Amino acid sequence: LEEKDKFSKILDEYSDKGSVNINIGHEMKEEELANYSLVTKELYCRGEQIGQLGIIGPTRMQYAKVTKAIDTIADMLDNFFENF
Repeated sequence: LEEKDKFSKILDEYSDKGSVNINIGHEMKEEELANYSLVTKELYCRGEQIGQLGIIGPTRMQYAKVTKAIDTIADMLDNFFENF
């Protein structure tokens, strides 16, 4: 997390337009992420991607709750940016 450029590339690599993405440690090629999971969703404003929202946590996290939270927060931010 301390290397912003590397983390940004990881987020780009493991995200997919329009949906919540779940990547479990062993599925990712970065060795330092082997014990973690990454849940992400892209953020949009007027159809253009403006960022990503993500949670890094243990591989045994409650995926249903995290996925719902990411999806809800991303949708709220998308709506906020649309009306900004």
